[in-house]
Amino acid sequence: TTKDQVARALIAIAQARRAATSTTSPPTLTTAAPTTTMAPAPLYVSAIATNYRNACALINDGTVKCWGDNSAGQAIGGVITAGVVGPTTVAGITGATKVAIGYDHGCALVAGGSIKCWGANDHGQLGDGTAMTRTSPVTVLDDLSQPLVGYTLLAAGASHTCAANGPVGGELRCWGLNNIGQDGTARTTDEKLAKSVEFPIPYNYHTFAISSFYNHTCVATGGYGSYCWGNNAQGQLGANVSAPYVTQASIVTGLAGTPGARAIAVGDYHTCFVESLSQTVSCFGAGGSGQGGHGSDLGDSNYWSSGSQVQTSSGQFLTGQTALTAGSSHTCSTGLGGVVTCWGFNDRGQLSDGSTDGSVPNPSYATHHPAGPSLTSTVSAGGRFTCFLTADHVVRCAGNNGYAEIGSGTADPAVPQATPVVVNVLP
Repeated sequence: TTKDQVARALIAIAQARRAATSTTSPPTLTTAAPTTTMAPAPLYVSAIATNYRNACALINDGTVKCWGDNSAGQAIGGVITAGVVGPTTVAGITGATKVAIGYDHGCALVAGGSIKCWGANDHGQLGDGTAMTRTSPVTVLDDLSQPLVGYTLLAAGASHTCAANGPVGGELRCWGLNNIGQDGTARTTDEKLAKSVEFPIPYNYHTFAISSFYNHTCVATGGYGSYCWGNNAQGQLGANVSAPYVTQASIVTGLAGTPGARAIAVGDYHTCFVESLSQTVSCFGAGGSGQGGHGSDLGDSNYWSSGSQVQTSSGQFLTGQTALTAGSSHTCSTGLGGVVTCWGFNDRGQLSDGSTDGSVPNPSYATHHPAGPSLTSTVSAGGRFTCFLTADHVVRCAGNNGYAEIGSGTADPAVPQATPVVVNVLP
């Protein structure tokens, strides 16, 4: 019928409109994001440190590896053993930015500028307020028993330790053995907490270099001069005083680059500076093994009480120097281009020049790198050995190996190593 036809037509029109206005979304395809695995940053040695019978390497991930004597747990912490013949991680140290090693203790600056120490503590050299040996690192405390924070420089003597906060505010503290003023606190009792060094005038300078080795310490403060304190038995403080020791900071006199030095190195009984203006090297103190680099052996009973410039065998001053390090009785200096020269006692090949001459009173080139005496990043002189960190992050050591201090994988007191060997710090 007509009505049915009209109805069917209306239904068809409505269906057509709905079809025209409706949208059908295509199926959504979900693709999983590709998984990206970040490769770990490559590990490398960023710094080295030595003292009498140990050496340590700072790794760029903030861990520390040490080797050598471990009779007080100073090499690796966690356990006391006779010695560690190869690089081993110090237990409990993370986030380290600097490391220093003493006769039988070690310390590290860690994130935030606090300091952790481990090993022997018979004189309070760990700075935790006790005299207990620690095989696990403890936090150094100030004289109010609060943790040190904000420190940037660190140095260790035989049984004392010092730290400075560099350009932050001029704070300088020491702790440990203090029988002859090693801590610079104007007294001679051991400091088991980190106490401020006493200066003749208020100290708020910017310390940019600090060095300790046996029983004295020296700092460089830029335009405000250089200061030393502690043992002065052979004039090694360079302070123009005859006292056998000095219990507070005394200004160094007689440097050609006055009013300061750009680098300092402290040995057992001698001290050397890179003078700030001339960039030559001057040394004070003992000269019995040629460690002053003056071209002569003064004998054990004589010493240099005022600075005398280091010179080559041809009489030329050692110029263009940028860094220094000193062992018990030898010294090494780094010049332009990473060229290293060493002088002083060499009975165990510690000058790294391929010989074991008893004493070398003039600078001798150190053959620490296959390409020759260059490409050096850091040099660190120990008791009777020396270690080098080259620009390719390889560590090499030479000299005495009675305590496995050169990291060769063995300990042999009978056979010195006069040419540096590679230390396998990282796998």
